Amino acid sequence: MNMYYLTVEKNGVRVIDRKSFEDYSTAIKACGEFYQSKTGRSNLEFNTDVVNGEFFRSYAELNRPEDISLENEMEKIRYSVAAKHSNRFEYEASLFFLIESDSGVAESEQDDD
Repeated sequence: MNMYYLTVEKNGVRVIDRKSFEDYSTAIKACGEFYQSKTGRSNLEFNTDVVNGEFFRSYAELNRPEDISLENEMEKIRYSVAAKHSNRFEYEASLFFLIESDSGVAESEQDDD
């Protein structure tokens, strides 16, 4: 049975490290402990990596606008996204969410070697 592993970073500090879940939806739901919708129903979009038809990982970030410098064009884009997120969600820190499958973890560990 494939497992799903949640990692959460809060202001760049890992607060959850590959906590295991039996299904993807439960891992996604666990991310909700870190933010609340301001409008009752707002969706946080995750990017997903699928390799040869196999799920490897999904990830999303919620950044506070004040945590992003405006030094270059890419940072200005990130700031714009952060401003939109801050209008839709309530969160106290910049957050990064990563959900990996067994294959995603194996690939990540291989890349670390």
